Amino acid sequence: MSKATRQSCTLLAVIGGCLFEMSRRKMFSSIAMRDHVNETYQLVAATLEKWPKLGDDAKNRRWITEKIEVWRRMLNDDDEFILTILAAIAEQCLADLHTVTKDRFKKGMLDNLDAPIHKIHAFSDPSGVNYPAYEEASRLMRGLYDEIAWEW
Repeated sequence: MSKATRQSCTLLAVIGGCLFEMSRRKMFSSIAMRDHVNETYQLVAATLEKWPKLGDDAKNRRWITEKIEVWRRMLNDDDEFILTILAAIAEQCLADLHTVTKDRFKKGMLDNLDAPIHKIHAFSDPSGVNYPAYEEASRLMRGLYDEIAWEW
């Protein structure tokens, strides 16, 4: 698997991890949004499963898992804006994947994630003015990109 593919898979896994945390912690009081988060998580998992891969899967999974684990330690679980932070991270990872992905098949899979991810982010901060959350999300994204040596 190329470095770019490992990085892309890592970003998809981070999106899935953000959604998993939202679901696990029951961050939405609305049953409809809880269901939407679970459905979106399943969609991300299916996308990651279909994402073209090459090479030694065990080695690549280990690389991706190690990078995510290092990044996860940066998360402040006590942050009062954790929902908005996770939603912003998921949306930013998806936007960055769109930027670097040229393959039509992959772009199509990413297109399927746009509306569901945006809906979660819009629901978590309808007015889009939760600046402390966005600052923290940006800090975490820089840490993630440093960890995976994002070059695009």
